[in-house]
Amino acid sequence: MSEQTKVDGRTVEVRRKVLVWFVLVAVLVGTAAAVGWWRVRAEMAVRADNEAARAVETVRAQLDAADRVYTNLTRAAVALLRTGALADGPASLGPEIEFEGRRVGELRFGDRSAVARFELVDTVVDNIGGTATLFVKAGDDYVRVATNVKRADGSRAVGTLLDRAGKAWAALSQGRSYTGLVDILGKSYYTHYAPILDGSGAVIGAYYAGYPVETLDQVETSVRGVQIIQHGFVAVFNLDDQLLYASDNTEEALRRRLPENLLKLEAAAGGRVELDGHEMTLTMYEPWGIHIVASRYRPDLSERAFLLVRESLGLLLIVLVVVMAVSWNLAGRLAKALEAAGRSRAEAEEARARADDARVAAEQASRTKSAFLANMSHELRTPMNAIIGYSEMLIEEVEEMEPDEARADLAKIHAAGKHLLSLINDVLDLSKIEAGKMTLHLEEFEVATLVKEVVGTIQPLVAKNGNTLHVSVPEGCGKMRADVTKTRQTLLNLLSNASKFTEQGEIALSVSADAGHVRFAVKDSGIGMTQEQLGRLFEAFVQADSSTTRKYGGTGLGLAISRRFCRMMGGDIAVESEPGKGSVFTVELPRVVVVQEPGAAQTAPVPAQAESATRVAGRARILVVDDDVHARELVQRN
Repeated sequence: MSEQTKVDGRTVEVRRKVLVWFVLVAVLVGTAAAVGWWRVRAEMAVRADNEAARAVETVRAQLDAADRVYTNLTRAAVALLRTGALADGPASLGPEIEFEGRRVGELRFGDRSAVARFELVDTVVDNIGGTATLFVKAGDDYVRVATNVKRADGSRAVGTLLDRAGKAWAALSQGRSYTGLVDILGKSYYTHYAPILDGSGAVIGAYYAGYPVETLDQVETSVRGVQIIQHGFVAVFNLDDQLLYASDNTEEALRRRLPENLLKLEAAAGGRVELDGHEMTLTMYEPWGIHIVASRYRPDLSERAFLLVRESLGLLLIVLVVVMAVSWNLAGRLAKALEAAGRSRAEAEEARARADDARVAAEQASRTKSAFLANMSHELRTPMNAIIGYSEMLIEEVEEMEPDEARADLAKIHAAGKHLLSLINDVLDLSKIEAGKMTLHLEEFEVATLVKEVVGTIQPLVAKNGNTLHVSVPEGCGKMRADVTKTRQTLLNLLSNASKFTEQGEIALSVSADAGHVRFAVKDSGIGMTQEQLGRLFEAFVQADSSTTRKYGGTGLGLAISRRFCRMMGGDIAVESEPGKGSVFTVELPRVVVVQEPGAAQTAPVPAQAESATRVAGRARILVVDDDVHARELVQRN
């Protein structure tokens, strides 16, 4: 591990610990804030419930007071009405008369008729207020014959009937009085009803006095001023679920929706019902049948709890932020110091690494040079010794030797010279490739013809080790446009290697093609290679291993040059091999090679007249230019 890596690790560790500390503090503060908020919210909920309970109790107390007041008022009004009516004499029921479209008995007090006698009821209203009425019984109905209760159009409601479904009708039918809240013509009244008895004690009518509930000014003022936390409210409804009073902070849209939720509140039996964030409870005031709804607004609880927690933890948060900022600043300075030290150590480490790399590269170059010199010295020495040796022999024995004997020695000299030239050409080719001066000379040729030429050339080398060569060229493989010389050299090199490393075995050359590519596969049953040997197979001056070099010879340039030739033409060489099972080399080339290297030459197909150049050479003049006399002489003789 480098020094810079260690320093970077320490820097990251410092920052990580600071961040962990920040996170821990944030979690602790957040937890404290959350717990505090939750507890404060619970306290706010209790406070809201207490405020709602106090508001409801206030309304109940005022209703109790109003109940007592209105009970006394209505009874006093009925007593005044009864006194005024009986002043003319006892009550009785006269013959039936037509009244407001109904047949009713004529209610009388003494000799005077009470029908439409409005001064009796108006006197009560003038003295005590409210409303007053005289009823006459007609069958099971009670008909208003004198009243100051008004219809919607403002006229007196004479001729109207007492509601049979009401509690007042039930009490009067049993000869009893009734005091309480009733609905009269769509309005709530606090009332007192007393039966009118004739001389025999039979019920012949009823006295009535009542006060509209809307006149409960004190209750209205109290309800309108209620504000539970901020948006909580109190609302009062009458028997018919009509809204009487509500807190001033109750939104109009909410007021309209409250009556439809009364049934839900009644079904909840004291539980809560939610409406637009409001948690509502219902309380009944039984004497009047009034509904009292109290609400606490849930967002009020959360908001007020947040404000209280923020106020209580605000100073602590400021202190923590300052401490964390100072800690972060100190951590940043420490990290920068570590980074600076790390950079210095890293630069020194990098300098040492570059020196080591240079040393390793020099050692590798030295080893490569030594291996190259060792291989080349052996490879060059052998043909040179043969050339020198046979040349000396020919010089000493040329006068005594027969021509046939000299021919054999000359053939050996020729072969050694060709071998030496081949080695030198390989070195020169590699040098040109690495210098970027190797060019492609493209021409169009028949694939089958190329394979036939290669097979004819390599056949003696195949037979040397007792091998058998099988060739497979499908019909219609057609032509390709490439550097025919480099393609031929590549195939010869692969077949030469297969022949060298295979004894008494099988060698196969097969061709396959499609519209875009031509593939040449060379398969042998020779010694094969390991994966390690395959990894360095195409390196220059390198063979499978030193034992291979000693046993089979060679410079290790053939495959390196062949692969580079193929890649220059846009193709490549692939290899598959296993030790003892032989190898398969596959050359894949484009059917039409396109020159891409800068400055590479591309030659046109050989003209037809060039094919007959050898036939017209006897009639042509040829200029030979070379700085070596022996070379000029050799060309002239050929």
